[in-house]
Amino acid sequence: MEKMVSKFTGLEYELKFIDDFDGDELNLDNWTVYNQIYNSWEEQANIPENVYVKDGSLFIKGTRDDKVHHAHHDYFEDNESDLIGGSVRSDNKVEFCYGRLEIKAKYPYSYGMWPCFWTMGTDRGWPWGGEIDIAEFVGGVDQWNNYRDDEYSCGLHWADPDTTPEDAWSGKGHLATSIGKLKMSRDLPNVPERTARLNDDWHIYGLEWTKDKMICYFDDVKVGEIDITDPTMRFAFHRNHYIILNFGMGGSWAGTPNEEKGTVFPQYLQIDWVKIWQTTEQ
Repeated sequence: MEKMVSKFTGLEYELKFIDDFDGDELNLDNWTVYNQIYNSWEEQANIPENVYVKDGSLFIKGTRDDKVHHAHHDYFEDNESDLIGGSVRSDNKVEFCYGRLEIKAKYPYSYGMWPCFWTMGTDRGWPWGGEIDIAEFVGGVDQWNNYRDDEYSCGLHWADPDTTPEDAWSGKGHLATSIGKLKMSRDLPNVPERTARLNDDWHIYGLEWTKDKMICYFDDVKVGEIDITDPTMRFAFHRNHYIILNFGMGGSWAGTPNEEKGTVFPQYLQIDWVKIWQTTEQ
């Protein structure tokens, strides 16, 4: 069994799960193609045709196609968007609590893109079960002229187990915090401003999750760290989570894709592998 020692915590881990997307089909023992959108800010329809395995990678495609969008988006009839994306998730198939979760991936780029590598808790639903955004990206140049193709963010969402549904869904009991943000031109050596893209090369996007803290990392660089011993987190981040890989687009944060603002289609979230490492005691 392959082993490694964390440079961040010194813990020794064993490789417990890997999907390296060999072959020409998605392994449905590990993943379910999920066609609903995750929140009302997203503008795309998720379709199974935009999720496929090729040349040893998982591809989740983001593009624009009016006919395809409306053929698959009858559950959201008032959405006039022509954007289509895709999503996979591992609930009831691959779940874990504590350890290291990593993907080796090429992220997309350009205005309006909103892909994410994240997890959700298996118990009780959102937000009580918790959400871990390991690598959330919005691309292009925003309205304040901030260049975003070289950065991504990590964060948490949860609710105290005692929060009522009314408060949780109204926002009163919904808790959220940032773990950190990586910007290549700021946090990595010899990267000039406004030129590099996460899309330029393969990178490892990871989470190290112990009983006391979470650490997000990019290759060998720590992006951020957060304590998870807060009593309100006793449910959300101390039980099993499952993995989500999705390609969203649009919304007030990412912005609606617009070629005049630099949007380029098609785009791809390309994943070479997914790994879960856990300590020998787990």
